[in-house]
Amino acid sequence: MIMLGLLQTLTQESKQTGLRMEMMKIRMDQLETKLDAHTALLNEHTRVLSDHTARFDRLETLLTQILARLPEKS
Repeated sequence: MIMLGLLQTLTQESKQTGLRMEMMKIRMDQLETKLDAHTALLNEHTRVLSDHTARFDRLETLLTQILARLPEKS
């Protein structure tokens, strides 16, 4: 009788553990999806920042050329 009760308890605990593991897997999948979305957004922001940096570099070069052509103050 004790063995039967022990077996039933172990079976129930095993099922609960399986359910918990499945819930953890679902949560991990959700977190992975969110992480992928954040990574994509970060990559887009990095691209935009690189574009702006290149534009500012061109403007800095142009401004340096313009300033070099101005007469110096006496």
